[in-house]
Amino acid sequence: MARLWQRVRGWLLRPERLSAVGQQAASGWRNRPLVGPSEDALWLYAAGHYADQLSEQIRRAKYAGHWPSVNTLRQRLRGALRSGLWPLKPILVPMPADPHRLGQRGFHLPVELAKGLSALTGCPMDRTGLVKRDHTPEQASLGRVARLANLTNTLRASPRLRGRRVVVVDDVVTTGASLAAARQALEAVGAEVLGAVVLADAGPRSSKIGGCRHPRHRPSSPRPRPRQTTSQPGEPG
Repeated sequence: MARLWQRVRGWLLRPERLSAVGQQAASGWRNRPLVGPSEDALWLYAAGHYADQLSEQIRRAKYAGHWPSVNTLRQRLRGALRSGLWPLKPILVPMPADPHRLGQRGFHLPVELAKGLSALTGCPMDRTGLVKRDHTPEQASLGRVARLANLTNTLRASPRLRGRRVVVVDDVVTTGASLAAARQALEAVGAEVLGAVVLADAGPRSSKIGGCRHPRHRPSSPRPRPRQTTSQPGEPG
């Protein structure tokens, strides 16, 4: 049975099915290398590169609580629908929020994205399938090696995901350290991580579907940093 599932999964994830979304290298499904001890790759959908209008919308949504931007960003994930993953009805698990920053902002963008993707796909969402146990420095402020160390042993997956298929949802991926840590935590409780969906890829522009080398072989790219915003009374800053 396990061998049969591997064959079925390979058919569902084959490049011509996953790369059916558009022809622009900025968006689509790709086998994305991640920073981690095993340096494995993960099937990843990114709606675009972290640049220009998309990066501005993410900053406004994430740091200024701008709900029109949140709704626009949800719609950007429609391109992820043309994939063989969704008939499997995986559970959508948002990347967890830092407890301290969640209290400051009042909401968490990956959760809002997972809600939108759940409405589009009909797949269930588990908001607390992953939790972050401790406050850590923000990933955007750290270098490549420090990103993985920053998350080591801080993410915990719920045992209720044992034996379930999962797709992780996040806003931005840079080195892939967060996704690597999330996958490690989920697999530790027996979940099967089929892939991840993000808004923007801020890492090296690796080619779509295969042929991707690890980011350490490429020049580093600028990391996304929060833009200063002016908050009104009662708004998350």
